[in-house]
Amino acid sequence: MTAVLMMEWDNPKEEARLKEYREYTRESLSSWDRRVKEGIVKSYGSWTDGSGHMIFWVEFENVERFSKLWSDKEYQMSTTRFHPLADNVRIRLLRPGIVV
Repeated sequence: MTAVLMMEWDNPKEEARLKEYREYTRESLSSWDRRVKEGIVKSYGSWTDGSGHMIFWVEFENVERFSKLWSDKEYQMSTTRFHPLADNVRIRLLRPGIVV
């Protein structure tokens, strides 16, 4: 069953951080395209309200595919680099419920 990783943040207001943030986002898009081609990620997209508030989502075929990304060293390094560049970063995993 499908799992979705949602990330939400506010773009930085300081010019130096904003410049670094923009460089980071340009670089990271190619890695998401690659993950789609490799079959790790089903799709991804983003939304903004125009004020600098961003929502980014990544869809996975199943939770196992998400686990593959979550444990990937490249992804962990990228996430570690991203957090200081944006404000109010929140990450959520939307997954199917488990019935016992």
